[in-house]
Amino acid sequence: MASQDGGASASRRVWRLPRHASGWWAPALTMVSLALAWALVTHAMPWSVFDTWVAPVTLAIAVDTAAGVALFAVPRRRERSLVTIAALVIAVPMAVFATIMSLVAAWPE
Repeated sequence: MASQDGGASASRRVWRLPRHASGWWAPALTMVSLALAWALVTHAMPWSVFDTWVAPVTLAIAVDTAAGVALFAVPRRRERSLVTIAALVIAVPMAVFATIMSLVAAWPE
C-alpha cells in the first residue's frame, strides 16, 4: 500500500520535519508560551501589573493560540511530524488549564 509521501510508511513520516508553516508555528508558539509561563510564575519580570488578572489572561491568550495552531496543523493539515504532535500534546492540556485559571483570576469578587 503506497502512501502520499512516495511510499514512506506512517512510522517513517513521524521522524520527518514539518511540511507546512503551521507545522513549524505550532512548536514555536508552544515554546514561547512555555517561556512566558516560566517568566510569569517565577516573577522574572517584576512588573506589578502582572500580579493582577493580566498575567493569567496573557498566558491564556498565548497558550490558546499555540493550541489552536497545533489543532489546525495536526488533523486539518495532516502534519504528522513528531515535533508538531509533541506541541499538540503539550499545548492543549496547558491551554485548558490556563483558560480555567484566567477565568478564575478574572472573575469579579
